[in-house]
Amino acid sequence: DLPGLNEGDDDDGGNNGDDDDDGLIYGDSWDLSGKVSTDIIIYGDTSGSMSEELTTMGENILAFTDRLQVNSADWHLMAVTGPSGCAVNGWLTEADANFDQVFSNAILTKPVPDTEDEMGLQNVERAVNETFGGCNNGFMRDDAMLHIIFISDENDESPGFNTDGYWQNYIDSIITQKGSEALVKVSAVAGPAPGGCDGAEPGLGYSDVVDDTNGEFISICSDWPNQIDSLADASIQTEVFDLSREPKPETIVVFVNQQIVTGTWDYESAGNLVRFHTNPPQTGDIVDIEYENK
Repeated sequence: DLPGLNEGDDDDGGNNGDDDDDGLIYGDSWDLSGKVSTDIIIYGDTSGSMSEELTTMGENILAFTDRLQVNSADWHLMAVTGPSGCAVNGWLTEADANFDQVFSNAILTKPVPDTEDEMGLQNVERAVNETFGGCNNGFMRDDAMLHIIFISDENDESPGFNTDGYWQNYIDSIITQKGSEALVKVSAVAGPAPGGCDGAEPGLGYSDVVDDTNGEFISICSDWPNQIDSLADASIQTEVFDLSREPKPETIVVFVNQQIVTGTWDYESAGNLVRFHTNPPQTGDIVDIEYENK
């Protein structure tokens, strides 16, 4: 059973079937135990200043996938660098021989021509689109988390980057193609906004989509390889839970492993979902959300 997918149907009251004076109560459940599927796109900015950082990512990809294995993750992985959106050297699984070396070479591969090698949002949006019968066919699975990781020492320069809020169009397109906001997360290793850091410009655009999807942002000026576990963990954590019906917000009760949790989540009416802002559920947890129907 996978993150973000409702497990509890609610015929005449859902999991509870309870009727009280205030109305009918429904329940949605998610079982996060067992194998977790995650599809990971790592975008590398291949401009001249990035060769050391991308080499470092390649050297640490085994540590990244080993951490995924600790969390029982069934993963797909691709490196994207150019505007075609096609995975360099194809997309990979743990069954592929020497996948770590294949990835290490891929993340360093400059696109030809390389005039769009700093357009991360554009190139990744195209990568997602190419999973539907295109060059990345088969990579993205319906029930898997899609985790996108940007690595860059500059801001995103996708078309529209000098327009306020331009990044929203890209992330909205990716979510629409995926089919579920709950199953999309963006992380980045980049210069922190708004001021950047020594040797790196602020990763504007990237930092915005990270915030929008509750991903992991790591300063590229830090000893970021020592935080590789955080990037891997973000691939399997679930912050967003779509509700099957529209609730009365004041009636929502959230349980993790049968314990009520408060102060760590918010209800968002725009998407009809519960979003954890701290301490999100992990692999192995059982999440139940009860509420009175609006």
